[in-house]
Amino acid sequence: MDARRPARGVRPRRHAARRALGLLALLVALFGAGLAFAAAAQAHATVVSSDPADGARLKSVPAQVQVTFDEPVTLGGLGYLHVTDGAGRRVEAGEAFHPAGNRAVVAVRLRAGLGDGTYIESFRVVSADSHPVTGIVRFVVGNGALVLPSSAPASATDPVTSTAFDALRWLSYAGVALLAALWLPLTVWPGGAAVPRVRRTVWWGWSLAVLGTVLEVVVQGPYAAGRGLASVADASLLDGTLHTAYGQASSARLVLLGVAAPLTGLVLSGRRGPYRFAVLPVLAGIALTFSFVGHANTTDPRWLSLTLDAAHLSAMAVWIGGLVLVLVALFPHGAAADLPRVLP
Repeated sequence: MDARRPARGVRPRRHAARRALGLLALLVALFGAGLAFAAAAQAHATVVSSDPADGARLKSVPAQVQVTFDEPVTLGGLGYLHVTDGAGRRVEAGEAFHPAGNRAVVAVRLRAGLGDGTYIESFRVVSADSHPVTGIVRFVVGNGALVLPSSAPASATDPVTSTAFDALRWLSYAGVALLAALWLPLTVWPGGAAVPRVRRTVWWGWSLAVLGTVLEVVVQGPYAAGRGLASVADASLLDGTLHTAYGQASSARLVLLGVAAPLTGLVLSGRRGPYRFAVLPVLAGIALTFSFVGHANTTDPRWLSLTLDAAHLSAMAVWIGGLVLVLVALFPHGAAADLPRVLP
């Protein structure tokens, strides 16, 4: 035998290694591009009109004021619409509400007997993608000057809390992607269920998805309220979050992750049978919970928008999760017979 000839299986492994490294480089490039353009892709709720209009001059004080947004927004225990007079005194009567159940409009009634002068509306709402939105509207009653507010409106979010919340969302996405790697041992690489690295990767994904979702729910309240991380102990903020669409979708995700746990164990046990595929609709439901707290939930036709958004997330998770599993489990495992099957 020629000593210079590479051993059987070495060339396929080298070829697979080059392909895997190429895929990794592509993944890194796409991930970096996604981070670079993520800020431009996030379109939060914006004000389309107000009644009275900003800067309006009225003859008398209106019975109520309202602000209209370009998408449904949430008040709950985290948002508000306050009105103050020129002396900084609150003059609204009661809590803010959605007139006629229209969640794109926020209104509040004013006290009777108010006099002339400048009035300033300040609002904080939570947009469909869970981000807080703040702003002010000014109007004047009578012939006086329109007085500007003495101070600029507070920032919508605390910078530390905002960074922590974004990191937790990425943690949840990463966990779902690793969990979605389950498709490899479920389909083209059934022998992978017996590989310890495969099991560890998938279970790490499940754990990160659970941890990220729980911490997102805890931090969402301070994030939406514009407060620091120290306020995570405020039970009223947690209660407010759980009564929003974001909190309900996150709760549903945790339930689905709980259902996915025994089904994942079934797949990784290596047992055969069609019941192994029961985990797939559960994973699809988990992807759908992310869509329910995004702008897809406000775009018509809603059913199509939600379906396409969930499909996009699922495709991302399947691709990234599968690639990670190839790099950390399949290639190091060195099963020459498995490489052509998974990397044709």
